[in-house]
Amino acid sequence: MRTTLTIDEDLAMDLKEYAHQHGMSFKEVVNVTLRHGLISARGPQTHREINPPTVSLGEMVHGAAPTFEEDQDGEIARFLRVTQETLAEVKSQQK
Repeated sequence: MRTTLTIDEDLAMDLKEYAHQHGMSFKEVVNVTLRHGLISARGPQTHREINPPTVSLGEMVHGAAPTFEEDQDGEIARFLRVTQETLAEVKSQQK
């Protein structure tokens, strides 16, 4: 944002000197200085503790993936069917 500021002469000289010493533009020094000043003026920041909700994903099962018979919801069968249908569709579009 472009704006006009009236800066006290002694501050302007200090800002220009700092800019020259650190290889920065006057604009950069003014922005950095204002940003640091605002952070200091706000005081110490308090950190809120975040406690996300806990959700049970069920019992952990060790070993191999369930077989078709053990897959009570039929998720494996549905996944395989959809995958086969999608592959068939892609192959027919390629012809």
